[in-house]
Order: sequence, then C-alpha cells, then structure tokens
Amino acid sequence: MTLDKSSLDKIANMLNESSYTVLMVGQGLLRELDVTLPTPYEVSLWNKVGKFYTLEGFFKDPVNAWKHYKDLYLRIENANKHKIIEHLKTLFNKGYIQSMITTCINGFSELIETGNIIELYGSILKSHCTTNEHSFKTRDVIDKFPEPLCPYDKSPVRPSITFYNENIKHREWLRALIEVESAELVLVLSSNEDEFESPVNMLPILAKLNGSRLIVVNETRSLLKDIADVFIEHSLLKFIEKLAKIL
Repeated sequence: MTLDKSSLDKIANMLNESSYTVLMVGQGLLRELDVTLPTPYEVSLWNKVGKFYTLEGFFKDPVNAWKHYKDLYLRIENANKHKIIEHLKTLFNKGYIQSMITTCINGFSELIETGNIIELYGSILKSHCTTNEHSFKTRDVIDKFPEPLCPYDKSPVRPSITFYNENIKHREWLRALIEVESAELVLVLSSNEDEFESPVNMLPILAKLNGSRLIVVNETRSLLKDIADVFIEHSLLKFIEKLAKIL
C-alpha cells in the first residue's frame, strides 16, 4: 500500500482509537539520516570497522576504536538535530504514542525526554567503564587522549552500546516484552536492510499473537507484510513527518 491521503487517514484513525500504542524503530531510520552502522551483512564496512563492535576487537585496539566511536558520535550528534526528533516528541506529547522500543543507538531517551523509551542496543550518548562500576556522558569523555580511562578505577571506558558478542540487557528485554504484550497497536518503522535481528524480530509477532493491531512502514518490503493490518512502502522519515502533521 502506498501512503496516500486515504491510508494516512486510516493510520491516524487507528492511532486515535488506540489507548496504548507502541512504536518500534529499527536502524533503518538512522540510515536515512546518513548514519550507517556496520553489521556482518554489510561486508565492506564490517571488514573495515566491525572489529570495534566486538569486545575482543575493542580490547585489542581501544585507541583506534575510540577514534571510530568519536566519528560515529559526531555523525549521530548531527543526525539528532533533524526535525524527526521534534515530530516524535509531538506524537508522544499529544498522546498518540505511549512507548518506544528501538534498536537505534542515537539516544532517543535523552532526545525525546518523555514517555517510556526502551533502547535495546543502548545509546552512543552514554559510556561506562569496563568494570561496569561508573557511567559517563560520552561528550565528557570523547576527547580524552589517547583513550578514555575511568578516573576512579583506571579501566578503559567504552560506549554504552550492545556489541555483537553481547546480549541485550535482561531488564530492557523484559520491559520490551511487557510493552508489546500490553499494546493495543504496534507501529513498526524498519527497512528491508534492517529487519530486526533475533530475538527483537519476534516482538511484532508476539504483539500480533496477543491481539494487537500492527502497522508496518518499510522502504520497500518486509517479512512482516503478511501479518500486518496495514503495510506501507514509504520513507520512514517522510512517513513520520506526514503523520505528525496530520495529527
């Protein structure tokens, strides 16, 4: 289905009728903001910097890892100035969205400052020492040379994002499960390149099994198309912009 006035009105009505709506946002949104994170599926980028997204790679070369993280942080900081943040704030503040589950690492919880926001893969805006004892704002440690060290125990500091050989934090995963089981409506924004990885890809299915209505917005295609109540092929950024305006 294309996003015309009729389909946009239908989605707006579904949001109006829902007393509890959960928004799921994948990394495709960051990709539209010109921030591409390395994954094993993007071979050229992964071969170049993928090692910095594993614990082993980080500990082998923390100095160059932080050079990369600084570049990523600055690109995300620039992306976070996009008007999409204000549009999402509007949807939360007007009560159309009650909760967000995201695999983006751009720090939605700090940017939107309202609602129940679950960052399953963490946030690049936050960092912590590798003993897990002390936390910091990334902007306060990012220029420490040659690598940030914890001022309290001198252990290396790393960004508070989930590396590829780490599990999602148990508490955040339980929160996500509770949200999708409670939702009347789940709105999924993803891209064909970023279909949620296991176990996150099970959340929309679990919501549907629990009786939730499901809206899926994807740039081209989606494995969720067959179970969605509404499926829209559209740019994620432009969809949010149009939705915020009509609501």
